[in-house]
Amino acid sequence: MHSLARAVALMVSGCALLTCNDAVMKALTESIPLGEAVFIRSVFCIVPITILIVRADGFATLRVHRWGGQLLRAGLLAFSTVCFLSSLAYLPLAEATSLAYASPIILTVLAPWLLGEKVSAREWVAVVMGFTGVLIMLEPNGGELRVH
Repeated sequence: MHSLARAVALMVSGCALLTCNDAVMKALTESIPLGEAVFIRSVFCIVPITILIVRADGFATLRVHRWGGQLLRAGLLAFSTVCFLSSLAYLPLAEATSLAYASPIILTVLAPWLLGEKVSAREWVAVVMGFTGVLIMLEPNGGELRVH
């Protein structure tokens, strides 16, 4: 398979699997506490991660050189996971997923201040267009957005 076609297929598959995961988590959190659902999901993640580690160079590939950055990233990932999964109790899955698609837009807006990166005029236009797309996904008929 051509590398671009393979990349697209992998990306579409990854997005589809993440959406399936979100749907399962939404169903799970209706019957068990959020913390328990996150723990169960994490336990099931250990198997494929272990397979990937073994297929690479073993556990030597897990050597950490910048503990501070890794711990910060892990903490932010854990917090964002809990926030997103908590939102599923209040939002339909489609709305939560649409809002999640805004994360690259938010990152681009924050990049100059958090990362010191320059955002070009073309990228600001893309941010506005992307945010408009998110708004259209959230309310495709042009009605008012509901704020709960």
